[in-house]
Amino acid sequence: MSLRSILLFIAFTAGINLGWSDRGTADSSTTCTIRLVVNFAPGGGTDVVARVSAQGFSKQLGQQIVVENVPGAGAMLGTSRVAKSPPDGCNIAFGGTSDAVNQSLYQRPLYNLLTDFVPVALVALQPSVLIAKKDFPANNLQEFIAYARAHQASLTFGAAVGSSGHLLCAQFNGAIGVKTTLIPYRGGSAAIPDIISGRIDYLCTLNASAKAAIDQNLVKTIASFSRKRSPFLPDVPTADEQGLSNFATPTWFGLLLPKGTPADIVDRLRSALVATLDDEQVQLGMGRVGAEVVSPEQRTGSYFAQFLVDDVKSNAEILKAAGVAPQ
Repeated sequence: MSLRSILLFIAFTAGINLGWSDRGTADSSTTCTIRLVVNFAPGGGTDVVARVSAQGFSKQLGQQIVVENVPGAGAMLGTSRVAKSPPDGCNIAFGGTSDAVNQSLYQRPLYNLLTDFVPVALVALQPSVLIAKKDFPANNLQEFIAYARAHQASLTFGAAVGSSGHLLCAQFNGAIGVKTTLIPYRGGSAAIPDIISGRIDYLCTLNASAKAAIDQNLVKTIASFSRKRSPFLPDVPTADEQGLSNFATPTWFGLLLPKGTPADIVDRLRSALVATLDDEQVQLGMGRVGAEVVSPEQRTGSYFAQFLVDDVKSNAEILKAAGVAPQ
């Protein structure tokens, strides 16, 4: 499957007989459309990974799944909608790093990630990349850092507020000791045209969002924020290779159900998801969009629940260290 075909993938919208057993919220005759809700606009890195996941998930369930993009409210609107939906398995949040970031980025987030959901399982991890506008006066990470320190008052970076890109740039800025100006966007993909045209200076974005611009030489690629070079962007050196040690923070993706979802529904969906992640075609599809499915030991509900606790805490510490005050 090509990246183009993945981006053009459209989930079906037919009604589906879920066949869930009666547990107080739905009976065996319940019919609904399963919606996988994404907090960001179509075409971005999160959306692409969600559509690859949905295609395999649909195959395992033997049911069709709609990928619904619900951007807005600082990348909280979609997940918030799922939190408030009936706990019947019909609405699933395609959660990610932004959901953990928002718990500290906002004084009153629209949901509590740790109490308003049932964690189904982690799905995948995806590295990010630092790119700059084509005429940015730096060709590698050390030159970028030196220039940013000298001109930080005038530099801008783009990100969806509360997104993984926002957190990563905040963490990166803190690590190199600069304060630059955030230009908000609805998603990482929405900022790409502006960095190509030179309206903003740099982005910390998922590698899938940046790949087309990188391949066409429309931007400057500064560094990959990964522990090793990504097969997706093999010519891009890591931050560690360029002297910024231990700076590798991949974005995570996972499935979340509303609190109170019956255990049998959760178990059915988790079993289907685990089988999805074992599917060779899904693994290949993830690789083609720069993501990697998580290992078997990372696919349990208990692992994901503890992972969320740790990530919320870690992101709070990162934002505090970077001087990002709750909004």
